[in-house]
Amino acid sequence: MVPLHKVPNFALGKVAQRSVTRVFFPRKYVQDAQATITQNEFEVIYDECLRPAIEELLPESTARWPISYRAALELYRCRNDGELGRLAVAMVELPWMILDQFSGSFLQRLADQNVVFRDAYFVHEVRGVKGASIHRLDDLPGAQSALDEMLDHLDLHAINDENWFIDVGLEIGRPDHVVTWFADGHELLLQNVLNRSSHQAVGKLMKSKKFKTDHMALLKDCAGFRAETTARIQDSDHVNYICAYCTEKNVHYQRHPGLYRYRRADELQIPEKHKKIIDDLNTMSETLAECSGTQGTLQTGSARLEVRVPLRQAITANRFFDERLLELTVVSIPAKTWW
Repeated sequence: MVPLHKVPNFALGKVAQRSVTRVFFPRKYVQDAQATITQNEFEVIYDECLRPAIEELLPESTARWPISYRAALELYRCRNDGELGRLAVAMVELPWMILDQFSGSFLQRLADQNVVFRDAYFVHEVRGVKGASIHRLDDLPGAQSALDEMLDHLDLHAINDENWFIDVGLEIGRPDHVVTWFADGHELLLQNVLNRSSHQAVGKLMKSKKFKTDHMALLKDCAGFRAETTARIQDSDHVNYICAYCTEKNVHYQRHPGLYRYRRADELQIPEKHKKIIDDLNTMSETLAECSGTQGTLQTGSARLEVRVPLRQAITANRFFDERLLELTVVSIPAKTWW
């Protein structure tokens, strides 16, 4: 089975605020190599497939679409020194009633244009809804209500829920504390989630390359983990991926090259960069000091366990966590002490 993220793809558009629709090209996948979509291919996709599909189905809106891919790049590319090369893209909306026709026309044009574009398919991704779907562990109606609200913009009759997956999170917190995972409790956590698999199967998973431990602040006893399950476990427990971590990482987690970015050792050999490095360290220290309560507010952290399951399993997944398991897998540390 090929991991989805290794199949060349691009984001075609957004639905609502948090949903992204991507187009995947399985024929461009190359095993043990990083295949990408080239600029020339993007030009063909836009000029010969995307814009012609719009011209066919929604001719009155073509004035809002750039005349060509190259024209679009020049239109959206920033040229000021601070943001040189960055793209400030604009959105063009499509009415929902033509989406079915558009998807068919677009995919057919892709297939006709180039053999590597054949068998392309859409993947719909809903992200960033943790705070919008909170409910208590024992509140089944609340869980159903949160799920219904999250999927409100989808036509559930038009999708096959066998092909849809959802991350179901369980979060354990305590006021004024950082709650995280015991490294020695990982096997118990996995056995609790994968309760239909044998202890041998769980142990084998932990010893494989599919299991990765994430230690916190170089502490041996405190660690989360990430695990991609085997095909046999997926068949028995319907769980594809498991991730345990602590939300205290939100203090320093960045997806862009910002203050907490990875620093290269050779930066220390450049005297002109020393002052900037020292200033950044001071800024980090000030933030960590604030987290410990120097300004009157403590930064807490919760232990979070996420499992990826088929959509049909969303309500029943990750719902069983008793006090005994809590005692053996979780550690609670005063936030002032942690920071």
